Amino acid sequence: MDMKDFKEISRSIDAIEELIMTDEKVLIFDTTLRDGEQSAGIGLTTQEKLEIARQLERLGVDVICLLY
Repeated sequence: MDMKDFKEISRSIDAIEELIMTDEKVLIFDTTLRDGEQSAGIGLTTQEKLEIARQLERLGVDVICLLY
């Protein structure tokens, strides 16, 4: 990850925080893809990650967190 990637992630986080602080609807912030792979013995393939993300989107999840 280079500085450009870091700045892009930082801007995304700032935008999410602003939305959370100013919007009156409840946002669903999911960490399945971030935390799930941290569990012992778990390793997801790219295809599995994409399928999880698609299902989360289908459920209406507002934010899918991928990184710490």
